Amino acid sequence: MIAETSQQVLYIFLDEAGNFDFSPTGTAYFTFTAFSLKRPFGGVTELVNLKYDLWESDLELERFHAAEDRQIVRDRVFQILGQHLPDCRVDCQIVEKRKTNPSLQKDHGRFYHTIVDILLRHVLAKQSSTPAKVIVVAD
Repeated sequence: MIAETSQQVLYIFLDEAGNFDFSPTGTAYFTFTAFSLKRPFGGVTELVNLKYDLWESDLELERFHAAEDRQIVRDRVFQILGQHLPDCRVDCQIVEKRKTNPSLQKDHGRFYHTIVDILLRHVLAKQSSTPAKVIVVAD
């Protein structure tokens, strides 16, 4: 039998933007965004139905990914997410790369993990109650 603990589980979905090139030709910023919510997930049914509607419309959707999706797809996804914003949090860590400590600029793994650590600590500190379990999903 599966325990009924879903109300106590916090899900954090992470995604980053920017690159690890700290030269003048690299991106100026590196951002890490956390989308967090507890179950039940509002909008899941609508998002799944949207995916199937898009497949059935012959839109040639290779995958569901906002950065590469057509504007019509992004608009519909954000419309669904917008209806459920009161049920979730969106937090973003923005790093101006030129101001990053040189030791972190040279060690991309340490840079990445430092940013994630700062963001996750912030997300957890902002919870109204301590979750029994945290599940982090990275892109």
